[in-house]
Amino acid sequence: MAAAHFSFALAANEIGGDQAPANYFMRIAAPGYVTRMIQLGLRPTQAGLFALTMHALDSQPAGGGAAFDLVRDDVRIEDLAALP
Repeated sequence: MAAAHFSFALAANEIGGDQAPANYFMRIAAPGYVTRMIQLGLRPTQAGLFALTMHALDSQPAGGGAAFDLVRDDVRIEDLAALP
């Protein structure tokens, strides 16, 4: 089984603003698994940190922020320093 891990450190101008978060789209593909399409919304919180909102564009459940439960709602994580 192959494993992958990616981390993105974002510059301040790549995070968006309080009223207009930056939006990114992530396509996740692996052999033997369903390809996922995820929309990521990023906005600043406190100095050097940001909040992430993850929305599944494919209507499939996603892993909740701090738990292993699958949820159909948007996932929100506050005060991130990097996108792991």
